[in-house]
Amino acid sequence: MTSGARRGAALLLVLGALVVSVSAALIAARAITRGKLATAAADADTLAGDLLVGCESPARAWLVNESARVALPAEADLPAVQVLHDTWEDAGRRIEVRITAWDQCGMVPIQAVRFGHPLAGVVSEAARDAALALPAEWLDRPGLDQFPGAGSVFPELPATESTVFGSGEQPSANSRSEYEGTAIGAELATHSPGSGRARRGQTPVLLNVNTTPRRLLEEAMRLAGRGGVETILDKRGRGEPAAVGDVTTDGTQRESGVRFIASSPAWAFRIDVRAGMIQRSVWEVWAHESSDWEVVQRLAIDE
Repeated sequence: MTSGARRGAALLLVLGALVVSVSAALIAARAITRGKLATAAADADTLAGDLLVGCESPARAWLVNESARVALPAEADLPAVQVLHDTWEDAGRRIEVRITAWDQCGMVPIQAVRFGHPLAGVVSEAARDAALALPAEWLDRPGLDQFPGAGSVFPELPATESTVFGSGEQPSANSRSEYEGTAIGAELATHSPGSGRARRGQTPVLLNVNTTPRRLLEEAMRLAGRGGVETILDKRGRGEPAAVGDVTTDGTQRESGVRFIASSPAWAFRIDVRAGMIQRSVWEVWAHESSDWEVVQRLAIDE
């Protein structure tokens, strides 16, 4: 068997392992990214591009196997999960791959801010101003690339020493204080399902009770006249996903334009790769459409 055939056979085995479990997916991700070194051109920029392409498999595997079971700690005030972080040395060159997932249903949709939803009061003044300054045609092409000159747009978390999922560890709390400033993409969602213009100017908001930061979740439940937030946060603190049934009625249930869900149908990934001195980053939005996860937007990050 030729070396090319052997590599092809190995890749098929790797891709097969991706659907078995997240642990297998993360091991496979390392195999995929490191395997690129054997065939990629010596140019670091080419290698970085190949590594970005190779990150699609572990991202998809995480969505299929783990995204529905995510339960962020009660103290987490960012709806973000580090999916993969790996570093190694090759021929004197440092290689690094990072994938961080941001729940589009753990934030306030930008459309909700534009149409005056009460939850707009939870986001920062800077984020509100940026959303309101968007031109009307933005709704035809939502994306964080529509905020030129708005300061920090694409969020980035500090890297941990090892991969979170697949290691048996619980996700750590993600705090705004851990990085400078608050990026627009850490507060506002571009692709929250059902966030288009609704009747009477109100925008419906889907919120995942297992990832939405406490302050936003409490305000949304108050507006909806719902209870059960302490039960939900207690479960999250134990690493146990809450259920929609944990959202209770407190006797004043009312129409608020908010619907609570227990897992998200839309996630954004920030993918960063470094090969030597070259770093390339992308922002990918994935949505669960029909019966599969699909990339609905891919933006280059140049900040």
